[in-house]
Amino acid sequence: MRPGLHIPPKIIVLPLAVQALFDVGASPYVFCINVDGMIAALLLALLWPDYQAGRITEQELETAAFTVFLLGRMMGAAAEIDDHLNRGRNMDTRTPASRCKLVT
Repeated sequence: MRPGLHIPPKIIVLPLAVQALFDVGASPYVFCINVDGMIAALLLALLWPDYQAGRITEQELETAAFTVFLLGRMMGAAAEIDDHLNRGRNMDTRTPASRCKLVT
């Protein structure tokens, strides 16, 4: 991790981003944020100084982005498999709205 950059453990980024947008007056509404876009923005924030300084190449920047994208998709696939194995194999594994506690 870059020196000086501190990300608190177990931080939940999306709700903080939505709150920050509200706090600066960008919108009084609750809306969706594309998770891939958020991940890309965070990755770019971490790697952009190194790219600008010539410490990493455009190819390395692209590889980092693809790797993060791929790892996210792999985690999502594993979660889907677990969901189908443990909540029903009839492929209808939706949680009824009445049982939802929080939507992020």
